[in-house]
Amino acid sequence: MKHTLNYILRRLTMICLAVVMAVANIGTAKAQSSYMDVTIKVGVKEGSKVQHRTVLYSVLYKRAQAENAANVLQDAINRYDNGDDNAIENAKRSLNIPLDKSKNNGTIEISAKEGMYVLIVYMDGNLHQIVEIKDNKTEYEVTLVSDRRTIEQVDVKGTYTGKPEIDGDTGFDDGVSVTFPISFKLPPGYTTDDSRLIVQPHIIDCQTEDTVDILSPLVFESARYHELQDPRMGFDYFKNDTLAVGFKKNTLAAGKGFAYEGTVTYTKRDKEKTYVCFFPLSLEDYHHVIWNSATESGSCLTFRPMKFVNLSVATADIPLTSEFAQIARAITRDIPRDLRLRFVRSTAELIDDSLNQVEKDKFINELLQHGNKLTEIFIQGGASPEGSLQINTNLAKERSQMAVNIVKARVPADVRVRVKEPRVYTWQDVVDALRKNGDDTVTETVADIVANNRPEAVFAKLKELPFYDTHITPVLENMRMMNAQYQYVVSKAMDPEEALAEYEKHKQDYMSGRKTFSLGDYYNLFQVIRDSTDMDTLTVLAYNTVLKEPDYHKINFASYVANKMAMMKIRRGTPDTEILRPFIMKVMY
Repeated sequence: MKHTLNYILRRLTMICLAVVMAVANIGTAKAQSSYMDVTIKVGVKEGSKVQHRTVLYSVLYKRAQAENAANVLQDAINRYDNGDDNAIENAKRSLNIPLDKSKNNGTIEISAKEGMYVLIVYMDGNLHQIVEIKDNKTEYEVTLVSDRRTIEQVDVKGTYTGKPEIDGDTGFDDGVSVTFPISFKLPPGYTTDDSRLIVQPHIIDCQTEDTVDILSPLVFESARYHELQDPRMGFDYFKNDTLAVGFKKNTLAAGKGFAYEGTVTYTKRDKEKTYVCFFPLSLEDYHHVIWNSATESGSCLTFRPMKFVNLSVATADIPLTSEFAQIARAITRDIPRDLRLRFVRSTAELIDDSLNQVEKDKFINELLQHGNKLTEIFIQGGASPEGSLQINTNLAKERSQMAVNIVKARVPADVRVRVKEPRVYTWQDVVDALRKNGDDTVTETVADIVANNRPEAVFAKLKELPFYDTHITPVLENMRMMNAQYQYVVSKAMDPEEALAEYEKHKQDYMSGRKTFSLGDYYNLFQVIRDSTDMDTLTVLAYNTVLKEPDYHKINFASYVANKMAMMKIRRGTPDTEILRPFIMKVMY
């Protein structure tokens, strides 16, 4: 009966201990919030309808930072509306935060964790909202209310009367280049006050019928189209609109025809060959192609304009010029530290001496030097193996909370201070620590005691050893110390050399996906990488990052990365004609 009762008591103790540890793990897992894939769906209410619009957003670490950025941008938009053309760009530069675009349907997809903030800005309506990321919540819906005139309120219908006249004559070939005439005339009724006309010249090799070059487009817009397109592009039309390079002037209008005569010049790749210029016209409103046509200019009798989908001819490298520049993102850095606070044995009470005070002040001063860039602090308590697992676990938690209270009292209130799962050491950990210290005789003696005694009897045996105070006590004291890790925002993004050093130090982390660079970091890296193997590795990493960007084909730097990826595929004998397709289609349509 006595043995049965002891068995029941042991089983109950084990069950209680398991429950305590499970609850502890749940609590600490929540405290250690990890990054989540978060989706935010943004709608803009215009009149009685809620429409999905492209918005700008920035992921930040503090609400105060998000609120300040929103105020700065709103003030800049007001000044822009009152005639200050540089207000928006100056505000973005002064904030020094990344402003990304959502997808066209207003969807924002990010990686974030609890306690971070997403600033959402709808530039056209001067609207903003700040979303706080909550633990385990991965989907959010936001509605912004606008009272401005919207794109859906425009009249995009034209009355087609008459037939457009499009003329492409034989080009003039001087042996080095070919000049092609382009001439067309649209009768009244085709264009409205909300129209854009795109003329996209293609150069076709008459001998192979391949499209070998796509020249800069010719872009004509109505005044109203251009006015609304500017806020759609974040009030930076010439930087963010991919067709801005071909913008001519605001010449389209409702009820009027439109005519153009001009030329385009192509520098020949092969002076012995002849070329033809194919220039499709595309008349668009803000969302749709209203009308399109195509013609050629030159001396070829036959051509296949859709042959452009064969991109295997793209074997020329593209210089990394300033037009591809991307701003490197500010990132966070995680700094591990030992918080060498010493506790009275078997208690959460700090030893009252100058060493503890110096350690506390040293750690706090290190945290405070980061100012408002400090975002998060983790504290992990430790307990040496004397006593039971349950007692040691609770003791480690109490010591962690003691350290948290000390830190919270000294750092700004918006810095998150969290408790990590405690580290409770075992007697085998003591053996391993002694082995690292290099005294084989001491190690083997302690290892023999640990192996041949129940855990609760080991401490009493070790205290009898003549070297307990000199060898074992320091190990146990270290196990009772705290570990800490803090995170701060790097206010200055990495320059090319810093990015290279980061890549070389953590190459495996970037290759495995545990760490990622921003597009701006890749832009910097491509400037300084010289090793061909590393260049190929970076190309793959950058291309995979590009594919995660909404509407990536609209990003200039993305076309540079895609071209390098296509060239690498060709060089390896595995050409992929799909890599550059989105960029060709972007220019066409």
